[in-house]
Amino acid sequence: MTKLDDIISRYSANEKITISVPTSWQDITLKQFEELQKVSSDDIDGENRIMSILCNIDLDVIESMSFLEFRNIQSKLSFINEPPKPCIPAEKLIVNDRVIKVILNPAQMTAAQFFDYQNYMSNDVDKKTAKLCSCFMIPDNYNYNDEYDSVEWIDFLHNNLSVVEVQSYTHFFMITYKAFAESFLQYSIKEVKKMKHLTKEEKKVIMKGLKETKHLIKSGGFSL
Repeated sequence: MTKLDDIISRYSANEKITISVPTSWQDITLKQFEELQKVSSDDIDGENRIMSILCNIDLDVIESMSFLEFRNIQSKLSFINEPPKPCIPAEKLIVNDRVIKVILNPAQMTAAQFFDYQNYMSNDVDKKTAKLCSCFMIPDNYNYNDEYDSVEWIDFLHNNLSVVEVQSYTHFFMITYKAFAESFLQYSIKEVKKMKHLTKEEKKVIMKGLKETKHLIKSGGFSL
């Protein structure tokens, strides 16, 4: 997080507070971005709520600022009027001194990762984007959901990944995942048709599930 000249806001007679002001989307976490999306354009306190979210300060602190202080901080937040610029995905990512191993090739995923990703993608779950990321972003030197707290890990990604990292990595992974999944499903459909030990009814049920999954993948998945 970038600090803006150690801005000091006097909001009571003897108390001071230092406000850390972000200056780019790289400073904004996934959690903050999701909170921003909940702010309505019709909200009369919208500007204050946006500043509260981005600077992690209470509304009463903002309301007790001088007008000059408010405008000074607000000018530094103008970056939100432009979309985040993507970064180049890498196989290792360091966030708050924790090393994240990133699986960029879906073919390297375990069956558990693949099925969890499909499940999160097709259902409206809490912290959906963070959970999707947790399927291909895991703590370095660990195997998926093995010997680490998966709930804590999802919270860590949600609270610490920048929106730039999330958008860049999820977009890249989604492209490779769709290509891999469509190819795999097409192969599975051909194989099921050749299975002589299955009855017509069994084949029909399996084919229906495969085609529904294929349609889900083609339809998109999720958006941030």
